[in-house]
Amino acid sequence: MSDSFEDIRVPGFGHSLDEALLVEWVAGVGDLVRRGDVVAVVETDKASTEIVAERDGWITEHTATAGTILKSGEVLYRLAADQPCHAPRPAVPADERRTPMSETEERISDVMLAKLRERDPSSGPEDLARPVSELDLDSLDLVELHQRLERELQVEGDLRETAGLPFLSDFSAYFMKLASGE
Repeated sequence: MSDSFEDIRVPGFGHSLDEALLVEWVAGVGDLVRRGDVVAVVETDKASTEIVAERDGWITEHTATAGTILKSGEVLYRLAADQPCHAPRPAVPADERRTPMSETEERISDVMLAKLRERDPSSGPEDLARPVSELDLDSLDLVELHQRLERELQVEGDLRETAGLPFLSDFSAYFMKLASGE
């Protein structure tokens, strides 16, 4: 059986929305997906949406990473529709091994997004990937964010550890580590 590769494109999101934030990959490179399986989760200004496989096949390539803004019509991933199920799975690079967002990660993201929206109600999930220096947050906001995350996760952190972190994703990583007990 010959391999038949197909580029799978980002769908339209309706209501004049032509872009979305790639929140996570549910299906990794090398995974076999069946029609209707969730492949990725994206978020628009309106809602979080699952992108599902339109046909069976093996995912051979992701063309974007989590945190990327996707435009409708862009290639999202490649699918080998005719690859036999017994074919060896391609090696998956470490940075492409994605697992669904954990409850703790969701709680951290929700707290951070709520803080951003206090300053700018139009803030969205894509702002979580921006450098802190580009956000409308001062040092008191960051101290309050640190304290909110401590309360939400019921952990005790050290403000010196989060002072000066360049990205909110660094806050997330720090609190994930605390929550896991590392």
